[in-house]
Amino acid sequence: MTLLLALVACEAWPRYAHVPVDTGEAVLPGTVLPPEVDWLDGDTVAERSLDPAAAGELAEDVGLIWYDTLLGSGVDPSGELEPQVDSGCGLAWDFPPADRGGYLGETHWYGLLPLSSGTLCATASFNHVAVEVDLLVYDLSTCDVPRGPWDDPDTAKIVGLGAEGGRAAWRLPVIEGVPLGLALSAASPDNDETEWPYGLAVSLVARASDGHVGECPSTPIAAAR
Repeated sequence: MTLLLALVACEAWPRYAHVPVDTGEAVLPGTVLPPEVDWLDGDTVAERSLDPAAAGELAEDVGLIWYDTLLGSGVDPSGELEPQVDSGCGLAWDFPPADRGGYLGETHWYGLLPLSSGTLCATASFNHVAVEVDLLVYDLSTCDVPRGPWDDPDTAKIVGLGAEGGRAAWRLPVIEGVPLGLALSAASPDNDETEWPYGLAVSLVARASDGHVGECPSTPIAAAR
């Protein structure tokens, strides 16, 4: 599989500029402002490989943006993919999730290596609200094999599975030096020939002062291209 290193839209923005822009509006006392990050073109930072040694390094207060197109969408719950096994450890990939069976379209992978512990924020936005989005998170620290996907500790549901409206967004606590793989797929509608343009924004920010996940920055992906 070729790895392709995947919350608020803005109307006009320099593609990889520093955001947000000062609007001159007054801020009420006690208001929590979204953190500022430096947005970069993801392809200039992240290698397109699931190998953790080649994962794109992500520093605190930095965001990465990619634009790409998924070919095909939909799932076959009764389908079975040929198991992908790491030759060194003999471990099968934990992909796709059991209830998906198999994806009818492409999956794009994005490898990340957090350079500090903090909050990982991710948003995938497609150009059509009909797309049901799967933006899953996997731990790559065991023999370079995707293990997971991660569950939400509050709901016990898979993070990023089945997001509707053509958009998936989440925030998770991450640990310095633990490589992660993000898997982006279009779970519906069932159409293995349609092209689905999307934008993906990923950033790393600090945790909240109480140790929980922090606030995420505004995401400058106005639309998929």
